[in-house]
Amino acid sequence: MDTFNTTVVDCEYCVNRHYSNGTTSETRYDCIQLTNTYKTISQRCQGFSNTTDIGYGTCLPYPYELLNTSVLCICATDKCNTDLASCNKSVANQIQSNSAPSVLPSIIPTLSTPISCVDTLNQVNISTGSYYNCMQYGSSYVNLTKCHEYIVNNTVLCWYYGVETYSEPIPLTKDIYTLPTVDLIHTIYQYIRHNNYTYFSNESSSFFYISSRETSANATAMNTCICAQEYCNSNLTTCLTATKSIETQNNSTSKFFHFLFIKNFQ
Repeated sequence: MDTFNTTVVDCEYCVNRHYSNGTTSETRYDCIQLTNTYKTISQRCQGFSNTTDIGYGTCLPYPYELLNTSVLCICATDKCNTDLASCNKSVANQIQSNSAPSVLPSIIPTLSTPISCVDTLNQVNISTGSYYNCMQYGSSYVNLTKCHEYIVNNTVLCWYYGVETYSEPIPLTKDIYTLPTVDLIHTIYQYIRHNNYTYFSNESSSFFYISSRETSANATAMNTCICAQEYCNSNLTTCLTATKSIETQNNSTSKFFHFLFIKNFQ
C-alpha cells in the first residue's frame, strides 16, 4: 500500500510512517523497491538493526521537525502496512521465527561531502529544497527556518529538472537523495520496458542525465540532471559540464548509475 491507499505490487518491503505534532496526526504508506531508501531514516529509530531492513520503533525527529510522535515500520509480508499494529505484528513474527529478510544491497552510492546547490521558491513561496527535503508531512510539521538551515549544511547532491521554459533546481540532503534517485531509476526502467517513450541518457563520474519524451509528435522533452559540484544545477548546461566527480563515503568515484543498469536492467 502507498500514500494514496492503493496496492502496489513487486515491493521488497512495505512502509508505514505515523507522526503527530500533538494537535494533528497523519500516516503515510510507501513501497520499497530495489534498495532500502529508508535506511538513513531508520538509523534514527529504535527497533532497527544492521542485519535486516525490517523493523518497528519510535524515531528521533530531525532538528526542523515539529513532532512529538514519530513512528516508522518497515515490513516484508503482503499488505502488512495497512496499520501500525499489523505492521508491527508482521515484523515481530518474522524476527521471532528467524525468517526476517536479509539487508537489500546498497545500490545507490553513499554520499557525504557537503556542497551548495541552487534553490528557488516554488508557486506557494516555499523553496524547492524545503519542499523536497523537509515538507514530507506538510508545513504544520516543519519549522521552515530550521529546515533551510539544515539544507544548507547537509546538501550532498544537486538536482535539475526542466520541461520547455519551466525548470526546477533542487538541493538534496544526505537524508533524502536516495528517494528521488531510485524513483528516477524506476522511471528509466519503465522506458526500457515500454515503447510509448523514447529516452536518451548520458553519465560520467560527475553527472547523470536523462532526457525523455512520449513518442507522440507534439510531445515535450523532460530533462533531468544530477550532479555534485557547487551550484551545478543552475541550468542544464551547467549540470552537463560539471567536472567534479561524485565522491562516495569511502572517497571512491564511479559512474553514478552505470553498475545499476548492468546489474538490474541490461
